[in-house]
Amino acid sequence: AFGEIVKKNIGSSATAGWETLDLTTFLKAQKARGTSSVTVVIASFRALNGAGAVSGQILPFASKNYTTDLTKKPYLLVNGGSSFEPTADSTVEGLNPALNKGSDPQLTTSWSWGDPAGERHIYLKFDLSSMPSITTATLNLYRLASTAGITHPVTAFSCPDSWVESTITWNARPKPYASDADQLFSAEPRYRTAANAYLTGGRVAVSATDPDRMVWLPFRKNDAPFDEPHYSDDGGVTWNLCTGLPAGIIKLKSKSNPGYVMQQLSSDRSDGSFYIMDISVPPNGAKNVYKSTNGGASWTNVGSIAHSGGSYNIYRVQIVAAPAAGHVWVCDDGVESTTDGGLWKSTTGGSGAWSARLANIRAVRQVAFGKPPIGSSYLYSVYIHGYHMGVKGIYRSDDYGTTWNALPALPSVISVESLAGDRQIPGGVFIGTGGRGVFQYQP
Repeated sequence: AFGEIVKKNIGSSATAGWETLDLTTFLKAQKARGTSSVTVVIASFRALNGAGAVSGQILPFASKNYTTDLTKKPYLLVNGGSSFEPTADSTVEGLNPALNKGSDPQLTTSWSWGDPAGERHIYLKFDLSSMPSITTATLNLYRLASTAGITHPVTAFSCPDSWVESTITWNARPKPYASDADQLFSAEPRYRTAANAYLTGGRVAVSATDPDRMVWLPFRKNDAPFDEPHYSDDGGVTWNLCTGLPAGIIKLKSKSNPGYVMQQLSSDRSDGSFYIMDISVPPNGAKNVYKSTNGGASWTNVGSIAHSGGSYNIYRVQIVAAPAAGHVWVCDDGVESTTDGGLWKSTTGGSGAWSARLANIRAVRQVAFGKPPIGSSYLYSVYIHGYHMGVKGIYRSDDYGTTWNALPALPSVISVESLAGDRQIPGGVFIGTGGRGVFQYQP
């Protein structure tokens, strides 16, 4: 589910026992960010027994008020040695939406088919300020005895920390960031932020050095600041506004056709940097390139691409990182049916003035990269869909754009919408089309 921290199948049993959930990625990021307190929300999905799905089955755990045996209270094991109990815990249940269960000895979760009244969610609050820098963090919950033979898919989410153990109820609970649906596993395609706004659609880039760091250009149309770039450092559980970028930099939000291949965002394939191109300046100035070296949190204008003149649009401009440190390419197809636009490159991480528009290359709709020839001193081959010497086609360069080789002509009815070089076979390339299928070329 969107925004989940971790998922695990937990089987019920007539015999009690400990269960663990790995919260390392989420809590490590929150601690490093300086967050003082976090909430973990535990929910379950469709329970299963040997015969299929079962509804309304409760999975119980000991709470910090489990006076029967205080050694069974929930705790967070940090770095394999230090234990931290929750500062608050409670169950909220849809069947009794105004009932506070903050002092209950049990924490329970359940799922009910199509019936929010059968939902139970567990809320746990932890004080991160008292913890050391986090390397590992494991949530330990003592599962109490219950109906045996039922498997509960259990997922951890997070939510705003605005609740109190003695007053939290189903009606007054903070909703998880992922969704405000009563049943957290409903088909919610959007992300609900801490500011109670939805992000949806757009483009996402993932860091090459840390897969838990991502940058998102959402498609929330004309609704600042929720139509601005966001970053995540915890695998997409929480998203935060990027800083240092011009307001309104996302141009996709003003488009209505999902077929636009405009790509303003890219991730360096080697060092974990991110690039965003501001494409709103031409035809009067330059395309400005912004870079982040701290996982998308803050951005700096590092370079610019001089406008080449002629027609210009912002439908199919792309900034794409090549598989070599600091190598970034930009393509622009000008305006459909013209030979304006072109292709530019930077081998310095986008910094400073970029190369001049490559000679004899115009109206490039896509640029992609593949494995170079065996024995080549170049790290990759470049593929374009555009014009070379005035002739439209698919071309390959094995020397970073100095010379170009034409690939076999395509049927005239094909509209190329995506392009990808083969990373395993030198000279191979794939294209995706507008309704005509996927094609490949292998030398």
